[in-house]
Amino acid sequence: MISFELYQNLIEVVGLDSKIGVHLEKINSHNKRLNLLAEQKKSKEQKIPLLEKSLKEKRISLKQFESQLESIEIKQKQSRKNSLKIKSDHELRSYEKETASLSSQKEELEEKVLSLMNELELGDTELNESNSFVKGVTKTIEELGQEVQRDVAIEQKEISNYQSRIDLLLAALPVSLRNSFMALNKKYRFNSPITFIRQDSKGQYCNHCSIKVPIEEQIALDKGTQIKTCYGCGRMFIPSSLL
Repeated sequence: MISFELYQNLIEVVGLDSKIGVHLEKINSHNKRLNLLAEQKKSKEQKIPLLEKSLKEKRISLKQFESQLESIEIKQKQSRKNSLKIKSDHELRSYEKETASLSSQKEELEEKVLSLMNELELGDTELNESNSFVKGVTKTIEELGQEVQRDVAIEQKEISNYQSRIDLLLAALPVSLRNSFMALNKKYRFNSPITFIRQDSKGQYCNHCSIKVPIEEQIALDKGTQIKTCYGCGRMFIPSSLL
């Protein structure tokens, strides 16, 4: 015989377990704050070696371009000296062609040098900011970690208190009722493992999924002779008079 008092225990268990769910959400929220910072730190730390590699490669390229630019300037200087020795139209045209080519090469290299210098400046700034961020967030994570640890301990203490009460209530139940409820609560925890039969002018229905329930189910439930679950959603029925 399943008394109304035993079903009342289940109602209280579900209510207490819902409160545990609230505290678990708070713990999850606390940990999310910490995890978010840890992910941001990890992301920056992964980018730093890539930035350093890129900057190193760009500095090498810059030196190469500067060396090429210096070589062209030497050629231009030598070309101007040679222009003083021009004696024919053919030599003049050759000089003009060489001058135009060297000027074009020089202009192109100067643009590359200027572009790389700008990129290096931006890259150095980004690298410094990334290093500063990692240093700062490391300290923040340490401080926040201590705060989260305290907050989580408070939540876990509340959970422990509720769980102790739940354990006592479950221990008072018949084995069959306790096992049935525990199996359903594992599946529907924090999502209404119990429900009741709703009645209207057209018949009886599960209050959760609205499937029609035979009158015999209602009678057996009220008599307390059997454990009844919904054919539709699988949740355990409790007498509606208790709600």
